[in-house]
Amino acid sequence: MDASFEHVSAIPPRIVRDVPRLDPVWLARFAGVSSCDIADHIGRLYTMEGIEPLYRPIGRVVGQALTAKPWPGDGLAVHGAASIAQDGDVLVVDARGYTGVTGAGFKMLAGPRARGLRGFVIDGALRDVDDFQEVGFGVFGRGRAAHSSTKRRPGEVNVPVACGGVIVEPGDLVVADGEGVVVVPRAHVAAVWDRVAAGPPPIPTDPSQIEAADRKRRANYERAFTAEGGLSRSH
Repeated sequence: MDASFEHVSAIPPRIVRDVPRLDPVWLARFAGVSSCDIADHIGRLYTMEGIEPLYRPIGRVVGQALTAKPWPGDGLAVHGAASIAQDGDVLVVDARGYTGVTGAGFKMLAGPRARGLRGFVIDGALRDVDDFQEVGFGVFGRGRAAHSSTKRRPGEVNVPVACGGVIVEPGDLVVADGEGVVVVPRAHVAAVWDRVAAGPPPIPTDPSQIEAADRKRRANYERAFTAEGGLSRSH
């Protein structure tokens, strides 16, 4: 396309190159925790919506967020982010939900994967999913798209992005598995770990415990029903 037909943004592209690294100890610890258990302690604000594993079964991905904010339909920012990927990174791409083209491909991510890129999460689409599955590289997104993107606009790299309704900051902890994708803000990693390490409440197995749990759930419902002026009748 002739550049003269395009509007020129007054906001220049940005890249942050010196994001502090998470202690690898955190990556190792959270590798044994499911996204569900983490979600219970971080809430819906940090649990992605609509971002799914692009193949199943899929292993757990744990790493530090490396972010990319490309222009819609353009992949140059993703190339820029991939070029600085380090061991332990998870590339998180804010494609604004656009699924008309792929955000990356198997060949393009070969170098970053060799350097230790742990996974790829995109609020958009991806191609070559079968190839990623064959080597066990975790990819998550909204779907597949065979067509490649243009590579013309540098976009932004290592800036705050939105993915699956969650704001992801460079350096945040990302955990993705067959259940979904969660983000632990960097400043709260230790506090979330303390909660997770304490473990979930034990699952009742004794019949009397199961009955007591059922009574508690029923009482909770009835209390809420009554508080809102619920109307009860027989069929």
